[in-house]
Amino acid sequence: MIRVPAGLPEEFQADRSPACTPAGRPVPQGARADSFAETLTLVAAGRSVFPVGEHVVRFYPRPDIAYIPLHDAPPIRWGPMWLKTNTTQRVRAFVQAAQDATHPGQ
Repeated sequence: MIRVPAGLPEEFQADRSPACTPAGRPVPQGARADSFAETLTLVAAGRSVFPVGEHVVRFYPRPDIAYIPLHDAPPIRWGPMWLKTNTTQRVRAFVQAAQDATHPGQ
């Protein structure tokens, strides 16, 4: 399993590069990728595997990578993110518009 960058939150690292299966079997840890492009390169080179969302098939089609659906896994959820030091009125307005568009009436 390719490991995500060490600087990412531990929860994300555990989700994307788990140390063990739900049954408790250890998952061999592979190389650490510093970017998504590097992750795809490692997979294409046959060095490891990495779970991705369904959208990756459409946005990152590659003839050297096989995308296999995981039907029993929970969907990957996405959300906006930004630097804490860049929380401007424009950012807050965008986030509010995105929330309104995806959760009308809440």
